[in-house]
Amino acid sequence: MSRSLATRAKRLGGIASAAAIAFALAPALPVRAEPSASMFAAVDSPINVGIGTNTTAFVSLSVTGAVKASLTISTARLEVAVLTTDYEGCVTSGTTITCQLPDGTYSGLRIPLHLKAADGAKVGDTGGFDVQPHADNAASVSGSGATVTIADGPDLVADDPVAPDQTAKPGDVVWLPATLRNLGSQPARTPGFTFFLQHGLVPAPYDGCTYLESTFSTEVNCPVGEALDPGDGLTFVTESADGSRHPGLMATVAADADGRLGATFFADSRPAAMRSAAQAKKASGGRKYSAAAAAEPQHDLNGYNNAASRTWNVDNFVDVASIGATATGQAGDTVKVTIGVKNVGRASIEASHVYGEYYGEPSWAYFFTVPDGTSVVNVPGGCQAVWHPGDDEGLQPNTPARPLYACLVRGAYFTPGQAPTSEFDLRITKVIPNATGIVSFNDPASRQAPERTDDNAANDVAQVVINPTAAAGGGSGTGFLPVTGAQTAMVAGVGAALLAGGAVLFVMARRRRVVLVTPRDGEAE
Repeated sequence: MSRSLATRAKRLGGIASAAAIAFALAPALPVRAEPSASMFAAVDSPINVGIGTNTTAFVSLSVTGAVKASLTISTARLEVAVLTTDYEGCVTSGTTITCQLPDGTYSGLRIPLHLKAADGAKVGDTGGFDVQPHADNAASVSGSGATVTIADGPDLVADDPVAPDQTAKPGDVVWLPATLRNLGSQPARTPGFTFFLQHGLVPAPYDGCTYLESTFSTEVNCPVGEALDPGDGLTFVTESADGSRHPGLMATVAADADGRLGATFFADSRPAAMRSAAQAKKASGGRKYSAAAAAEPQHDLNGYNNAASRTWNVDNFVDVASIGATATGQAGDTVKVTIGVKNVGRASIEASHVYGEYYGEPSWAYFFTVPDGTSVVNVPGGCQAVWHPGDDEGLQPNTPARPLYACLVRGAYFTPGQAPTSEFDLRITKVIPNATGIVSFNDPASRQAPERTDDNAANDVAQVVINPTAAAGGGSGTGFLPVTGAQTAMVAGVGAALLAGGAVLFVMARRRRVVLVTPRDGEAE
């Protein structure tokens, strides 16, 4: 059963009609396509070019429905540098480069632009260039410009190609390749490898590296320990205890990992002490690590080329069970029922966040349909009444006597074994044997498609039974009371959020050594 976010179906349709009155010798009239394409071109900026070095920037394109698409690059205001491109289909005429683009719809197409300082250019000189997309049927186009400055300094570049998503499963070992090069005009005095691994990817411990854990990721900082001259490069290589060597940082897919997980490598020129405000500790063995800055911080000429990423798609077992309850009483009595959900699967369920910042949004939600013959007199924290004005859905806090409530599971992760509950006070207004309410993941009145489902439908719905008969079990208490029926899913909205609190920086014990090797030109890395 799919756990991916449901997308709403798009309706495509139209009314086509034609009327033609043709004369035998009349020529056919050309048909002009209505403007419909949208095109967006963005270029890296600002761009710093070192004297005596080459710098590569990129134009990134997003195109929808284009016919006879192209891109023009105007270098009329670029006197301080020479710009060329090796993208196939580009032709240069004077100060204009025209590139033929694919037709259709696509995003992520990147056109490389190579720049070097012009003869006679001096440090501090500035210029610029402009990029503009075109199409015969363009209805909306957006170009951009870049500022180019002749500069003097190091320029660390993450020299690893983009790779397609890979498949992994909990327990698998994965590798994040990392090669950095200094394409600037000055030595990089404090080069290093910095890795960011999303929660669900556990980095191996390395001597000399420091680890900073936060809610959604782990940062690993590994200094080189010596300057890197212009034109030189280094590859991160793992050496295990048995002497085997493997390029890249080693990580393990966690037992509770699920979904699309990413890791990013940054070619870092910051001194180690500047990478974190937390206090670093020295490694217990192997090469020693110091967090103190040994030199004045340097400015990296171009920050846009410092990163390279990898992603893994992990398929784990997601299973959330609803928790129901029973209670008995007479008309006029107030009874307590404790309901909720429990993560009985193997995967942690992640709340929504943006760039690792968590703002307290729910990682899961469940709905409580109140049994007939009862009325809610006390609404627990974390639960709100649901109302439906027309096709909309709204939540009302601290509102008793409603037929439907939504309860949110707070926290960055809904982890295996966790069982958040909510206690409702119900007044019995009429004794109805086996009066039954429902705990589920789905708002029964919503017209929206479910946002998320799990891998086991059998326990998604539970009963809340007031005054059960002997056949229904009788007594009172809480527990799993499954109900067979259609698969339900969470429809509570999720957003992005910041979780305040400190992070812990520590140095891992001796396990593996990092070996830095110089990559050969043209060698696959």
